[in-house]
Amino acid sequence: MAEAAAAMRVPRMTVYDLVQEGKLPAVSFGKSFRIPARAVREFLAAARHPAAPAPCTRRPRPERIASE
Repeated sequence: MAEAAAAMRVPRMTVYDLVQEGKLPAVSFGKSFRIPARAVREFLAAARHPAAPAPCTRRPRPERIASE
């Protein structure tokens, strides 16, 4: 759990909740769980969204008036 949490950059309880909800596959050994590295990679790949273009934050320059 701890290694999966570190790889996903989330708290251990979040990983535990994902396993309990069936969103992240794991194998139980007594009271502990083993999460395959492939399952973590696949979960992260499925959760990844394509990057949206950054909004333009610059204001357009005002037009200059040509002096005669």
